[in-house]
Amino acid sequence: MTKTNEIATKTEQVELTNPSDIMNFATNLKELIVQNKLFTQIKGKNYVNVEGWQIAGAFTGIFPIVEKVENLSEGNFYKYRAEVTLRDKENCVVGSGMAICTNKEHGKTNFDEYAVASMAQTRAVGKAFRMKIGWLLKVAGYETTPAEEMDAIQEAQTSDFRQKFSNSAVEYAIEKLEKAETLEELKITFATLGEIRKEPEVIAKKDELKAKFENLKETQAEGVENG
Repeated sequence: MTKTNEIATKTEQVELTNPSDIMNFATNLKELIVQNKLFTQIKGKNYVNVEGWQIAGAFTGIFPIVEKVENLSEGNFYKYRAEVTLRDKENCVVGSGMAICTNKEHGKTNFDEYAVASMAQTRAVGKAFRMKIGWLLKVAGYETTPAEEMDAIQEAQTSDFRQKFSNSAVEYAIEKLEKAETLEELKITFATLGEIRKEPEVIAKKDELKAKFENLKETQAEGVENG
């Protein structure tokens, strides 16, 4: 049994009935988290690890139960979805959480299948506690997102950034093509765009401008003949 589990199982439920009780408990909780190194610093902010959330839950009389782990994997693409409920000492459901983990996430490409399944459960536990007692961790001076959940959030933010960067690159390429004044300039500009010229929008714009210049050339030729 780990040290954090020992702490969790030996705790007595605290009564948070007034602001002073809440503040005192939050202070003690922070000391416990710091002493046991149950937080992770990400970009200058402190996020409590799931073990810290479990201890906070145990003190307030709630415990996580993994209700379902769904395998959504395909071949070497591992993907698991986990559902967790929070129960009090009377076994009544007082909260829930759901989370997903895949081996396509940054830093998890070498994860074995069982590790992906385990992380999905860990995230679901953290999310369930966040929905229930996130305010309590905030009072203790921590961010309300569990540290393990930040992996998924950062991955999504990185993907969004990459998408925005890609969109900006496409817009830049199209703008460069539109500045071409002749068919030859268009061909030269397109050739200098590198990998971005493979994007469908860039190819479509190149073809559109090419057709425009070719039509213009034909019109000019017809004008010369008629003249």
